[in-house]
Amino acid sequence: MPKERYYFSCQLLQSHSVAIEDNELHHLLHVMRTKVGNEIEIVNGKGQLGKGVVAAIEKKKALIDITEVYTTPTPNYRLVLAQAIPRVNRLECILEKATELGVTDICLFASSLSEKKCFTEHQIERLKSITIAAMKQCGRLHLPSLKFSATVEDVDFTEVAFFGDITIGKLPALSSLYEHSMKEVTIFIGPESGFTLSEEEFLRKRQVKGVTLHPNILRTDTAAIASLSILSHLMLNDTFIN
Repeated sequence: MPKERYYFSCQLLQSHSVAIEDNELHHLLHVMRTKVGNEIEIVNGKGQLGKGVVAAIEKKKALIDITEVYTTPTPNYRLVLAQAIPRVNRLECILEKATELGVTDICLFASSLSEKKCFTEHQIERLKSITIAAMKQCGRLHLPSLKFSATVEDVDFTEVAFFGDITIGKLPALSSLYEHSMKEVTIFIGPESGFTLSEEEFLRKRQVKGVTLHPNILRTDTAAIASLSILSHLMLNDTFIN
């Protein structure tokens, strides 16, 4: 990660100025102790990286003069994490690691066995800030989308989809079902107590395939990280090879 990289959600244009505010301003002033004249980097989560110089620091904003702008294309794959809402401490870990592992879409839904069913506006902003921080830390330039659904039935998922199945018996491994041509994949992960039988039945009826991730039963955050590690490795390898 660059020493100083900040988030600005709008388009970046060379020879224009942007204003850094709120949490990003706090980080710039009080964590990094950046001064006027220092060089920094700006990312907008839409594939742009801007190099700039701090032109002025005011009470509620810092003005950055953009000197260069680089643009990267949108990823040629779609990796969706459909995550049943777990406890907040586990969810924060999931969001951070999912962003680092290249997930493109995150959908949080209230499973029947989720202890938490919804979020306040403040909590949603907190969750978004975690993905932004992870994006900056890992060096990626595209911020994953973050959506919310009331139930598993409301999740908008890709044609190819899997779910972590803890049914006793022989199940196919996630990696064994992946095919080279797959460029859009969704993985469903249940809450701490798992999916209900009715939820599993719904997923199977919608052609979502039950898979195993490990011989042991994994916690929800471990299952999310493990499945995304497998899928991102397979999908990104295909991307690099092609």
